[in-house]
Amino acid sequence: MEKEKQKDKSKVAAQDRGVASEREEVNIDQELKRLEEEVKEEKESGLTSTSAQKQGLRTDTTSRTDAASGGVAALTLPDWVQYPWMYTEPTKPEFLDSWLRDWCDLILKWCQLTALHVAGLKDFKTSRPFDKLPEKELRDIIQHIVDRGLGKWIDKDKTVARIMWRSMEEWVNEVYNWAYKNGVELLDLFAIRSANKDFSSLPVSDIRLIMELMAKNRMIKWVDKKHEQARLIFQ
Repeated sequence: MEKEKQKDKSKVAAQDRGVASEREEVNIDQELKRLEEEVKEEKESGLTSTSAQKQGLRTDTTSRTDAASGGVAALTLPDWVQYPWMYTEPTKPEFLDSWLRDWCDLILKWCQLTALHVAGLKDFKTSRPFDKLPEKELRDIIQHIVDRGLGKWIDKDKTVARIMWRSMEEWVNEVYNWAYKNGVELLDLFAIRSANKDFSSLPVSDIRLIMELMAKNRMIKWVDKKHEQARLIFQ
């Protein structure tokens, strides 16, 4: 009797394993089918360099996390980051101003070293020493950057911000100098975004503004403005 029960249990277990195996095969098939559909959609949509520039896609494979960690390694942290009280927002105005200024300056330097133009709270919460800051303090610091005219919130929930650690005029000169030194006569969004420079990861709207300013300053001449292509004017 006991042997028959054990046989029944073994049979049930085998059936369960069979069902599980079938489910795994179905899941794998579904996943492969999904990936095939994505590849097919990319081919049909013509996701080439031209369409990539229109969609504002980056052409490099460096992740934001990798860039951020590299920036921290290169950033010389000030002595005050070791003080526990620097991670709590002061209540007295005379201390609050200097506290905000110190953190803002550090964030701007960090974003510059990592070539980070759009930063979310999650970016800071995964990078030292910002990971020690409570979310409220971190949001107030970024708000102070916005108030100084060096940033702007991108979403209404204030979780992602555009950090402007370099002025638009400086970017105009940098893009022009890069194009001039490299003999880039025909300039467009794709050329700028694939240059592997700090300006390459700028938001597409900013790159468009840079090209508009370059045209206004007679640094470039539009060849095909509809497709945002221009020729460099060598000065």
